[in-house]
Amino acid sequence: MMRTLNSRVLAPLDPGRTGHVDLAMLLMVLAALGNGGARGRVMAAFDILSWKKGSAGVTVQDAQAYVATLRRIFSPGHEEGGRRDSGDETSDSPTLDEAGFLAAVTNAESGFAMYEVLPALCHSLA
Repeated sequence: MMRTLNSRVLAPLDPGRTGHVDLAMLLMVLAALGNGGARGRVMAAFDILSWKKGSAGVTVQDAQAYVATLRRIFSPGHEEGGRRDSGDETSDSPTLDEAGFLAAVTNAESGFAMYEVLPALCHSLA
């Protein structure tokens, strides 16, 4: 199990092999694998991100980074399809409430469409 966790989760969170992993993102990925419905798991990820961001608020760019991380870990063969972060989005990215974050993450086209079934798909990894 630890080998799988290292190769499937930790390594993609540290592509430069620096030995540093964003703890909040790791916890958000683990929340995606937890028991319960998609809404509860996304809200757990939102709470973790809110804790990390503090008063700055959760932005659309944060939701996109979470979706990109989920894709990198759980759909490594699928590229991001031309969506790239541009440096000027950080200051102008609107903040999201819980419902907006849920919609951004679970959106079938721009989010991570497999979010609902992710725990069942990854159960075989354990």
